[in-house]
Amino acid sequence: MKSLKRRDFISFVFTCLYITKSLLIRILKRDDQLHLFRRLERCCTKQINCDCSIEFLRLCQIFNLIPTFAQVDKDKKSKWKESSETYRKNVLAKELKAKIKQTEALKCEINSIYDDIRRNCGLLRYTCIVRIIVNLRKKCYQDVMSVHTRKISKLLNMKVNVNEHILNISSYELSFFQKLVLCRGLRFAIPQRVSSIDLKASFEKAYWQLERHLNNDNSKELAAATLRSVALNYIQRKSSQPPKTLLTAVEQLKRRSDIVLTKPDKGSGVLIMDKTEYIRLLSEASVNDTNKFRSVPLERPKSRATGTYNYALAKWLDEKLKPLSLNQHTVTDIFDFINEVRELKINKGHILVSYDVSSQFTNVQLDETIAILTEKAFRDNWFNSMYNLNISKEDLTDLLNVSTKGQLFQFNGALYEQTDGVAMGSPLGPLLANVFMSSLEERLVLEGKLPDYYRRYVDDTLTIMPNITTATDFLHTLNHAHPSVSFTMEIEKDGMLPFLGTQLLNRAPQIETKVYVKPTNTGLLVHYQSYVDNRYKRNLLTTMLDRAYRLSSSWLYFSEECERLKNLFSRLDYPHHLINSAINTFINSRIADQQPLQVLGRLAKNDVTRVVIPFKDQDSANIIKTQLKDLSIKLQTTIQRLFVGRKIGQDLKECETKPQLVNQQCVVYQFKCNLCDTGSYVGFTRGHLYARVDSHKSTSSSVRKHYDNDHAGAVPEDLLSCFKVLKKCMNKFDCLVNEMLYIKQLTPSLNV
Repeated sequence: MKSLKRRDFISFVFTCLYITKSLLIRILKRDDQLHLFRRLERCCTKQINCDCSIEFLRLCQIFNLIPTFAQVDKDKKSKWKESSETYRKNVLAKELKAKIKQTEALKCEINSIYDDIRRNCGLLRYTCIVRIIVNLRKKCYQDVMSVHTRKISKLLNMKVNVNEHILNISSYELSFFQKLVLCRGLRFAIPQRVSSIDLKASFEKAYWQLERHLNNDNSKELAAATLRSVALNYIQRKSSQPPKTLLTAVEQLKRRSDIVLTKPDKGSGVLIMDKTEYIRLLSEASVNDTNKFRSVPLERPKSRATGTYNYALAKWLDEKLKPLSLNQHTVTDIFDFINEVRELKINKGHILVSYDVSSQFTNVQLDETIAILTEKAFRDNWFNSMYNLNISKEDLTDLLNVSTKGQLFQFNGALYEQTDGVAMGSPLGPLLANVFMSSLEERLVLEGKLPDYYRRYVDDTLTIMPNITTATDFLHTLNHAHPSVSFTMEIEKDGMLPFLGTQLLNRAPQIETKVYVKPTNTGLLVHYQSYVDNRYKRNLLTTMLDRAYRLSSSWLYFSEECERLKNLFSRLDYPHHLINSAINTFINSRIADQQPLQVLGRLAKNDVTRVVIPFKDQDSANIIKTQLKDLSIKLQTTIQRLFVGRKIGQDLKECETKPQLVNQQCVVYQFKCNLCDTGSYVGFTRGHLYARVDSHKSTSSSVRKHYDNDHAGAVPEDLLSCFKVLKKCMNKFDCLVNEMLYIKQLTPSLNV
């Protein structure tokens, strides 16, 4: 009997897998059931066409492409430019809405047909029909999408070259949609799915920030009710769905473990390398230098620099000690420096020369620099008297050692410690580099070896020299000033020298200035179709114009830069009317007062309540802007909205293998009982998760009580396997807010 059932089952599976479409049609036709199959086939074909059309239209919207059916003839387009632009966008939007409605109706009809087939046909035929329809759908999707891909490629190639910003030196060949994802750079943002928990957490934290500024219960109630309403309305608003083809392309690139996607060392764009070559080059440039790095056991707990035990200390020391890192040769503001250069008188025949320090941060001698800094800090007891403190010189030395040494990082699965130099991510990096260079400069002044004009911005130095011989002699002097640093020199060419993003022009007896554009500059800034708040795009335009104005010594140079910016932003799909309006507004404001754009004084950090909001779409952003502005006026305080988009580079960046669960810190976690479905618990820990799990084994823990009361104390040996991380947090307050929201959402039974 069992063997018979087994043969029947094998026969059933064989029939389902190997029956052909033609054979199935003959069988269905014989039993008068073919009409159901044909109806299902037609509906599925229509649905695939609709789905592919939706993908096509969404791609057109994201990349600002106009398909043939939405185009306006050239005469009308030139005459009614803005109207035709609006018309084309409306046509796309309405067509997309119609296709979405049609595909929803087709889904309902297909489900109804499946129900009819299930009722009228046996299980075997139903299974065969489903398998064949699935294969038909796959083939239909490939055929239709290939047509739409050719259309997209044709429309896109009329505007831009998809390979322009992609440098692929790997052995992997990118598909069209992978190129489409990367062609606008790693900072291009596509529509994102917004987590309701993350959004609620942002508004919850904003309220607790805001509450400190509210003096009465009515204001607090108004703030709470308004923020709650804004958050819930924003969650309920439907966001734009990213095209599946782009998401698939991103996932395909993420799964490639043999390549690395990163930005070039100079300029912007996307660089694709084989991972083996990437690791080899990085190893040669960094961790293979045993004088500055040493390997440490991988089991040692590790964490990122931000939020580590010494990060806050490093920031505090940087703020207090910054005045000691400056001297009369240090440039602190580039625009003030440019104004100073324009006032200089340069003798005819003298030349402009710049000197650059090679790898300054990693070449700073830590012990020596800390000794110099502490000596300055306690000269006449300056540090204690300035900040009303009472610490010794040795105490400050210890604090600087703690905040700079022992920095850990992971590379290629191994853990390293930087033993000398300053870590690039440390807040004290620029400070110690400036202190080190200032000490060299002060010694050269005493020796009478510093030129009459010498200005330095971190590791870039500008001098005026009488001739090339003197410039070369000074380079020799710099390279012998200290064994750990080396300098390179660049002399003006044809009376021009690039320095700090500015082209210095030697027009003796004066120096003229204008914007310098590096040869490696690809002009890849925030694209207009990127899913970020339009406010950031307008501010980018204004900022670039202000920079051009302040770096240009004449209106001629400024107008030349304006023309370059027009072309640059036009290539980034910024509307011409927006570009021209920004330029005209800026020029009119400058003509009115002849002053550079005034940078608004920063409000004290505690005076501003910031709400970090995941960006959905511009309409939703505008609504929130109005609501928060009204609330600010009513409460007489400042509420600042910060919209954040999900950039492609965040998904594609090269990440080291994440630490095991036991090494996770500052997390909200969930416990689920392995012996029943009712025991669950949500909590948080700032320490290591494994330590928190151990504490749950104590008799006072809700988890242990659950096992004692419901399972006779049968606590599993591997209790850690019952825990999972819900959210990685930044600090304790972040943990508390997210824990509260997850408890409300999941309603765990053990949280009392």
